[in-house]
Amino acid sequence: MLQSMALDNAKNGSRATAIRDTLLAAREFLKANPSECKAMTLGNSASKFSNEGCKVGKHGGSECIANFLGPKNYPAPTVREYTGIADDVIEHVVTKGSTHPERQDKIPLKAAVAISQLPTKVPGTGRAGKRYGLHSKSVDLSIAPAIRPTCICLLAARGSLYRVSMFTSGQLVRVNLAGFQAEGVMFQAAVTDAVGHIVKQTSEQPPKYLVKLLFSFRGVSEVEVPADRIHADK
Repeated sequence: MLQSMALDNAKNGSRATAIRDTLLAAREFLKANPSECKAMTLGNSASKFSNEGCKVGKHGGSECIANFLGPKNYPAPTVREYTGIADDVIEHVVTKGSTHPERQDKIPLKAAVAISQLPTKVPGTGRAGKRYGLHSKSVDLSIAPAIRPTCICLLAARGSLYRVSMFTSGQLVRVNLAGFQAEGVMFQAAVTDAVGHIVKQTSEQPPKYLVKLLFSFRGVSEVEVPADRIHADK
């Protein structure tokens, strides 16, 4: 059952919370049912040291889970990433394979793993203002409870930037059309700085603009291009 759930998650681009829940369930299952471990029987599919824990009866590690669920869809590094994300961070992780609108206000998987390592409370006595050594630096961990939420907000805010119109109608711009195709015309690699005017914004997510070119190329005088191909003319 767990294996079929994991396969469905991999195929259907399930939410990060569903993927992590499946991996954690697999971990507990393997701990309780060591006979189901496949890390010891798959030969070279596991690395030289990957099944050391399984050898001594410590099942449920990343390699153990990966081989149980299928290393093609759940390689050990991916298992470690998802299982290493904290409860208060996982809900903010972007869904793998999602389109831009769904990615807004979400954070990347690797960023979530890093944020999960940040402290959430003052260690030791917990006395506000007491300083502790962290990565060889003196850090005031009295602010620890605010560190994770702040990092999540800053990273998630990147998505909101796409909603801001970067160019205005009539604005003089230069467009990189190298390798771009429009109306059956493929622009050569040398066309990296075509001059034109913004006609209008045609899409917000992702941002695209209709640009009227100053000089037509093989009959093409207007092109709709992503914002990352446009820069303001200086």
